[in-house]
Amino acid sequence: MILDGFPLELTPLTLIAGLLLLGGTLGFAWNKDMLRRVLAFNLMSSGVFLLLALTLSPENGQTGLLQLLLILFMAVNALLSALVLHLRARLQQLTGVTAVAQEPEQESSS
Repeated sequence: MILDGFPLELTPLTLIAGLLLLGGTLGFAWNKDMLRRVLAFNLMSSGVFLLLALTLSPENGQTGLLQLLLILFMAVNALLSALVLHLRARLQQLTGVTAVAQEPEQESSS
């Protein structure tokens, strides 16, 4: 097999990390709203953190402390994403604005 020396096994957590990466990448590519793109980037970085935590193993000399730190960073990232969503909902409640203002498209003069 090609990945014989690779320390990552196919487990449910690796599938979740792959789905986070895929969802974040697709969300970043498809959304035009800057706030949604930031949230998609946060989702993608959570997948990267999870993959990094899964590749660290005690057999390779790494300690569980590194895994704990990566999972902690992932949790902080998720909390910051939740804060952004809450602030956006609060902005919509106060102002009635449903999207962050985008720059107007300039018409080309021909």
